[in-house]
Amino acid sequence: ADLVEANLDFGHLAALLAAPAVPAALDDSTPYEGVRRIPPGHALILRAGAREVAGYEQVASLAVAAPPADPDSAVGAVRDALVEAVRARLSAPRHVPDIDPGPVPGMGPAERRAARGMPVPGIGADLSGGPASGTLALLAAGLPGNPGTLLGHGTGAGERLLAVTFNDLAVGGREAELERAGALAANPRLHHVVVAGGEDVLPYADLEGPLTDEPGPSLVTAARHRARLASGSADHFTGHGARQVLDAHPARLADLLMDRRRRHLVRPVAALARADGSVMVPARVYGAARKLARTSYRAGLEDLAGRLLQRRFDEPRGAVGASLAALTWAGAGPAARWLTGEALAEVSVRLQAATNRSTTGPGQRPGDHRARAALARHAADLRVLEQAAEIRSQRLHAPFLDNQVVRACRALPEALRVRPGARAAILRTVLEGAGVGGLPP
Repeated sequence: ADLVEANLDFGHLAALLAAPAVPAALDDSTPYEGVRRIPPGHALILRAGAREVAGYEQVASLAVAAPPADPDSAVGAVRDALVEAVRARLSAPRHVPDIDPGPVPGMGPAERRAARGMPVPGIGADLSGGPASGTLALLAAGLPGNPGTLLGHGTGAGERLLAVTFNDLAVGGREAELERAGALAANPRLHHVVVAGGEDVLPYADLEGPLTDEPGPSLVTAARHRARLASGSADHFTGHGARQVLDAHPARLADLLMDRRRRHLVRPVAALARADGSVMVPARVYGAARKLARTSYRAGLEDLAGRLLQRRFDEPRGAVGASLAALTWAGAGPAARWLTGEALAEVSVRLQAATNRSTTGPGQRPGDHRARAALARHAADLRVLEQAAEIRSQRLHAPFLDNQVVRACRALPEALRVRPGARAAILRTVLEGAGVGGLPP
């Protein structure tokens, strides 16, 4: 965009606000006019002076259900892929920050490093208390020979993995996560550091930070992430993407209905009913899932285009409301109500054009389609976060977004994925299979 001096594409920015989770609204556009994006799961092929964008990922058929996968073998494949992703990073050449320029009167090595804004040499990981960050921290510290070696054992004796927890005291329902982080921090292979947040890391606190290639939701909390990563290591593991690759998008309930596996809806629907405390929840969720299963992709896009034109926006409340709002082919973003009628009309035109380009849709079931879109959106926002919260001489590692890990997670049976607490159960099995235990319930 800088080379061609491209102008801003305001239609793309409007679509990013009105329908951020709808690939058809964004298509292959970028915030810059004339600059096109290679879609996720595709590659640019240049051959004999011609270019071609071809997909390399297999997608689930809309007409024929995939054969049911064995849960144990699927979880085993996730374990192998995740362990290999972590091991590859541990065995790669370590990233060494800039050499210490020398002693400064009254300052030790740690103070000099902090004054230069440099990360701690070695391997580190986030430890938020969630199952994803805890799994990566325990894997990185517990795999044989890397790097959480106890004192007096092995040639690398005494090197412990740096685990970073951010705590701004505004827990707001995260008490269990912080308690879990404290329990994990007792592991002798980990060196635990707690980063205290103040007013300088509040949302929207730092709007004059580094300019990123494109906007993203992570810009709101960039100061918080920067403060956390500043206390991290030169090679730092993060659990980003675990929720998107392991959790079941609510639209997957429609996929189960399309496969005539209604009994697998019982557990997730019962969990929603307990959270809401209403006996009407099962009927509402089942009705929405059944409607989605019978709605075509084209009809779903046309419905969203009409709602944007008429400024009809629903206000989902609670877990049940959010799940019902997600049981659609396409939904409006929370910022859509702030846009002008002209901007909403342009996004509506984009959606109508998408239905004209393809009458058959993406060739995916609604749950698989929504899950892939959510993963692509999160991965794009992670790139924005890396630019906004960049710490010089630090490399962020997100193993859950590696191709082999994503493919292994996609092979998990939907019946296993939709169970409440499935992500923590799967990751606990992964740790046990790798010979590393200790993930608290």
